[in-house]
Amino acid sequence: MSPGYGSTAHPESPELARLRERIEQTDREIVDLVKRRVDLALEAGRLKRLIGAPVFDPEREREVEHLVLDYAVQSGLDESHMRLVVRGLIALARSSQEREP
Repeated sequence: MSPGYGSTAHPESPELARLRERIEQTDREIVDLVKRRVDLALEAGRLKRLIGAPVFDPEREREVEHLVLDYAVQSGLDESHMRLVVRGLIALARSSQEREP
C-alpha cells in the first residue's frame, strides 16, 4: 500500500497498489498545476494594479468558467462537477490576488 492516503482493512493487489500510486502522483501534479495557476493569477493581479484595472472582473470570470466547462465537457467530464472545480479555482485566484499588497 502506498503511504499517502491512509490504510485499508484488507490487503490490496499489486495492480491496485500501482494504480493508487499513479492516482496519488496525479493528485500531486494537480496541486502543482493549481499552484502554477495561482502564481499566474498573482502576476495578473499585479499587472491589473499597475494599470489601474480592478482585480475583480466578473465578466472575465464568467468567460473563464465558460471556456473551462466547454473543454471539460469535450473531454468527457461532468459539467456540474467541473463547475464546482472551476469556481473553486477562480475563487482561489481572486482571494490570492486580493490578499496581495
